[in-house]
Amino acid sequence: MNEENSTFRTAAPPPAETAGRDRKGRGEVNEQRVVLDVRPVPQKDRFDRIMGGWQLLRPGQVLELIVDHDPECMYYTLKATDGDDAFRFDYLERGPVTWRVEVRKRAREALIKTT
Repeated sequence: MNEENSTFRTAAPPPAETAGRDRKGRGEVNEQRVVLDVRPVPQKDRFDRIMGGWQLLRPGQVLELIVDHDPECMYYTLKATDGDDAFRFDYLERGPVTWRVEVRKRAREALIKTT
């Protein structure tokens, strides 16, 4: 398997046939939700693929991650690097074969704390 096997798609495709296609045509990305299935990606490449997907999100967008193990390492990595207030992490499915999580990148305005 190679990195071309990962799948980016959306829950509901954009209206235009090619609107939102990622550069390599592996799926569709709409304005609010990116679905990333890394099950076919070699284990050694998964972390970079997942975190790369997160980095590409704009505030308010959601990454729906599909993996074959508990993705808690992503939660702890985001907590350590971006802080608790930068994201929301919700399990949609908890194994034993497939795990799905929804990770929402919070808007910067939500991160500003007033004193």
